[in-house]
Amino acid sequence: MDVKDLLESLDYSKENINRQALVYSFSNILTLSILSGFGIKYDLSEETIEDFINKSQKKNGKKIIKDTEVDTSSSMNQEDPLKVINEQLTSDDDFIFIKDLIPVKAIYSRTKLNNSFHDDIKKNTGIDLKINNKKSKMKLKPKNQGLLILNEVNLAKYLYNKSVIRKNKEASTSEKFIGMLLFNSAIEQGLFCQNNLRNSKGFFIAKDNVSQDPSKINLKEIKNKIDWEDQVCMLWAYAKLYETLENNNFKRYSNLGNAKLFKDYAFNILNLLKTHEEEIIDLDTSSFSSLTSSIIEALNIIDKEKKNLKFVLSLCDELYIREKQKGFMVSSRYINQPASLASHFKSIEALTNGFLYTNLDLFLNTSEKIYSNLNRIWDDNIGLFKLDRNHTVKYSSKSISYVLKSLNKLSRTTNSLKVKENISNQLNSFFDSSINETGIQASPPSLNKSLNMLRSPETITSVIENMIEDKGVYVIEKGFELPENSNKIIKYSNEFSCEHALYASDAMLSLAME
Repeated sequence: MDVKDLLESLDYSKENINRQALVYSFSNILTLSILSGFGIKYDLSEETIEDFINKSQKKNGKKIIKDTEVDTSSSMNQEDPLKVINEQLTSDDDFIFIKDLIPVKAIYSRTKLNNSFHDDIKKNTGIDLKINNKKSKMKLKPKNQGLLILNEVNLAKYLYNKSVIRKNKEASTSEKFIGMLLFNSAIEQGLFCQNNLRNSKGFFIAKDNVSQDPSKINLKEIKNKIDWEDQVCMLWAYAKLYETLENNNFKRYSNLGNAKLFKDYAFNILNLLKTHEEEIIDLDTSSFSSLTSSIIEALNIIDKEKKNLKFVLSLCDELYIREKQKGFMVSSRYINQPASLASHFKSIEALTNGFLYTNLDLFLNTSEKIYSNLNRIWDDNIGLFKLDRNHTVKYSSKSISYVLKSLNKLSRTTNSLKVKENISNQLNSFFDSSINETGIQASPPSLNKSLNMLRSPETITSVIENMIEDKGVYVIEKGFELPENSNKIIKYSNEFSCEHALYASDAMLSLAME
């Protein structure tokens, strides 16, 4: 049975759509964070690896690696601690795969895709990210680092207790190990950004790694104007790190010293944003709605006392007045032209977040009005929102993420049972049409087979190991288009965008974690 047949055999209920979203997100995050080496690598010490392994086994009262077994004397051991630890593990453990992990402390922005094929599937199921060629861009964008941190932290929190591979089961020891490694990588990335991707004024800026070796660092500043999305994504990432580090419910992750550090970093960014409030409000609706949503998400974590209520009200009020009539958003505060489809969905999420922070019904009512307007362009036949003026349906994976996340947020917030039911049906259909039917998300065969869910704990390690050894890089592609009067789906160019993949992964993980 190939992947398409398998997916078609599943019940596309909300539960199973969320289940697929979890598997796809897991594939994306694992690939980009610790499998592909698509960035600047960092070394884990043998002591850290040993600590993670023993903590993941703590419930069993079993120490996997004896203190006397770790030999740190040889240069080979110091150069490759993952392989050293792997050789020391006994044959019955759950950690054979660790020798193949390549954690990164910073991720590159984009590259070209090379299709790979799996013999059993006979179709395109994997993507190889090649970084040692002239077509790769060794650009480090703070926005991408922040998005990766968000994804890693959220998946690590999920894996703290729950299994991705076994439905409704506790996380296996190997999954707990992966969770700790993802969280450790998020911390490494957060520190790297703070120390390497800021200018003299404290703003986060993009830099090129001009080193001949893509795994080494020789950073060169890119002379661009300040990107506010870089600032806001790092604000949200630091807030998420703080939230988890100070939470005693995640004892394997908690560290009050690091929690305070990242909270201070977050407030430094917030203060910069507040001093440039007018510049942010002047942005077009596409950028402004996205920034507003993420700022409020961060403030819900670091500002429980609502000391920044005036700031949030200013942002949400500006977005509110850009809704002119009957749920139509304009493209900016100065141009009375319709905003893009993606901007409408981002505005729904931002205003819904605004309601959750301020408790002002006005913002939720406006979100519902925008959604009601978008319902006019829902095409039940193809399971997509389609603008009347467009002959060709086009969706980037980033736009897909806006639809999924905004509808999910509104569904969980609205008091209207009719809206909840309508959104539930649309989410299922949209997810199936935009992701499953287009094939823009490649998922490992071993994980596809596990969608019906493995029952035996002994199979978990082999599923993870198969994913690692398969050598495919399982990420979401940049997007697709469906030409008018055609059933043929055309994928975007073979360019891989880290930003697009991470936005989509975050949206899918949000579905799974509700």
